[in-house]
Amino acid sequence: MSPHVAPRHLAEHDLLIQHIRLKNTLRVMGGEAPLTHLSEILADR
Repeated sequence: MSPHVAPRHLAEHDLLIQHIRLKNTLRVMGGEAPLTHLSEILADR
């Protein structure tokens, strides 16, 4: 296990997933809602 991962968390090795999570974290820190696949589904209703 990577030493950079908190206990009971899994390391994410996919760079695309890491990039999406980073962008969502920055959005939340900036006061915006994170983007998810659910936002696209709910927008169609």
